[in-house]
Amino acid sequence: MRIRNYFFAGIIKLLLTAPWIGYTTAFVGMVLEGDVMLFTISFLTREGFFYPIPMFITIYAGVIIGDILWYRLGRHLAQSRKLLHRVFINLTEASDVHLAERPFRTILVSKFAYGIHHLILMRAGAINIPLKQFIRDDMAASLAWAVVVASLGYFSSYSFALARHYLRFAEIALLAGIVVFILAERYIRRQFRKEL
Repeated sequence: MRIRNYFFAGIIKLLLTAPWIGYTTAFVGMVLEGDVMLFTISFLTREGFFYPIPMFITIYAGVIIGDILWYRLGRHLAQSRKLLHRVFINLTEASDVHLAERPFRTILVSKFAYGIHHLILMRAGAINIPLKQFIRDDMAASLAWAVVVASLGYFSSYSFALARHYLRFAEIALLAGIVVFILAERYIRRQFRKEL
């Protein structure tokens, strides 16, 4: 117990004396990880370890660069004919129709579904969704995801007892947001088809 307290005290002292280490860790963490890293960074930002705007820019850049790397990995695996390629195809081909028809929505939903997001990004690269379209859709989906998860981490530092309330509110708000988005997309699509 005492060793753990010294360890955490050392990390806190390091973050206070050399905050660039925290920003660098946040960037690399967002390239590789997701929800847990973002929640933790947001919590620490609220506690005063980092400035909110520079940290948000750092994590957003890390997310976008990481997603592009996962996309490129998928494109590389699609060109490979090894066993890993066949396993990758079997795991991800069910998402092809969704990615082709609704890439933004598919990427957004995958961001909130732990364990499938990187596979979806890789599949987007494998089925040759144009990089420009992928980046546009990924930037919008990443922004929505980052705002929701960062808000949960940031505001949970007020009180862990209140965090449960915020989490429930965020789940309901997310569900409502997805429903509104789907309805708006259908409405716009119908209007577009009428004009044609």
